[in-house]
Amino acid sequence: MRACGYALIESLLASVILATGLLVAVSVFCVSSAASFHNRQRTIALTLAREKMEELRHSTASGTLQVGGSIDPLHAVPGYREFIRIDATNPPSVGVSPSQATHLRLWEIRRAGLQTLTTAVFEWRSPRTPVELARISSAW
Repeated sequence: MRACGYALIESLLASVILATGLLVAVSVFCVSSAASFHNRQRTIALTLAREKMEELRHSTASGTLQVGGSIDPLHAVPGYREFIRIDATNPPSVGVSPSQATHLRLWEIRRAGLQTLTTAVFEWRSPRTPVELARISSAW
């Protein structure tokens, strides 16, 4: 009779250990999935920032670059901002309306001795809660 009682307790203990292991595995999967999504967003943002930086550097060579702009998403300067829509099936669409945008790209050009160019990309959830994903600066 005692052997039957121990088997029941052992089975219960094994079930608890198995459930704990499965819970840990699921939580690790959830954390890694969130980290993967965040890394994808940062990669997209860095690519958008680098593209704009290269475009503006080429404009500098032709002498068409004007000083101005702002990196503040709540006070973006027209002419120094782009609303961008990115989805899983299409290439990025630049110049969409703010209501359709997923990202906001801003740039600022300063000239104080050296010319400084700063580009920033924000996740565009709404006009009041943009989240900065990437910022790149260069001086020459």
